[in-house]
Amino acid sequence: MNIYRVGGSIRDSLLGKKSSDTDWVVTGSSPEEMKSKKFKQIGSSFPVFLHPKTNEEYALARKEKSTGKGHKDFIFSFSPNVTLEEDLFRRDLTINAIAQDKNGNLIDPYNGLKDIENKILRNVSVAFKEDPLRAFRVARFYAYLDDFKLHNQLKVELKNISESGSLSSLSKERVWAEVEKALEFNFRRFLEIIVEFDLLKPWFKNLKNIPNKFPSDPFAKWCATEMKNNYSLGSELIEDKSKQAKLNFWKLLDSFDETKALSKKVKFFKKFVNNNKDNDFFWALQFFPNKETFIKRVYSQFKDYDFSYLQNKQYNEIQNEKLRIIEGLILKNE
Repeated sequence: MNIYRVGGSIRDSLLGKKSSDTDWVVTGSSPEEMKSKKFKQIGSSFPVFLHPKTNEEYALARKEKSTGKGHKDFIFSFSPNVTLEEDLFRRDLTINAIAQDKNGNLIDPYNGLKDIENKILRNVSVAFKEDPLRAFRVARFYAYLDDFKLHNQLKVELKNISESGSLSSLSKERVWAEVEKALEFNFRRFLEIIVEFDLLKPWFKNLKNIPNKFPSDPFAKWCATEMKNNYSLGSELIEDKSKQAKLNFWKLLDSFDETKALSKKVKFFKKFVNNNKDNDFFWALQFFPNKETFIKRVYSQFKDYDFSYLQNKQYNEIQNEKLRIIEGLILKNE
């Protein structure tokens, strides 16, 4: 049994960046041996194990072959005879195909070190296109490493994925996971790859415009991109209810216009004053500084209002009274 540190933690340490996790590859072993050493198996398609003390992931070295368009359409070979070089060959980019042995020696069969030095994103092999999600991973790494460029062969592979139509085989969960990671970095570069290599359908089919400026807040970058594309970009990707609420408040605040008729302003406030999502509302409001003072004043005054005198009223009477109060607060603060 030989154990090697691999992947992102090697890349990030070479780049002087902090890595969030550490992955390991084990050669010359078997599931039975790993279990005998108290490793806990978690992989179903192929053996991945959790270290009994550190809880870090240890995967048996494996080879893989695509049998279809989906990310589950692979057959795996993970016998003790699979070499480290064969395991690294299946990885997406050369900068992610570097390993380190127990003595600290780097194993770099696909020249990832040179590509790091030259700031190049290059695919390890033509098998890159077998998992179409790798196109979005490249866009994400392009956002993360914003001084890196794409190798010409990688550009060809991105075009191949686009033209194959295989992006439609991806799940929204996998796509959003890459988007969410890219939002932490230079999201403009992520979107530029999507547009340049026509990686639009089906997930970004309505992406027509990239904002000139982005907020620093990660999810606000997504909201700003939605706003630039008339809120048609692809909100179906988002399953998190808090994020959905934030985007909905952003859209609502974007529509608010102090110059509109009083009835329209009352209707605007009615949409959110009775809900319990204050945090999401105020999160969105901070990105509309020209509207923030007026809206926050009316909103806070309404929230502080003593409604105890309405406790014996019918529902419709309560709602009508609240609308009357909102109208008065709007006029008071104009």
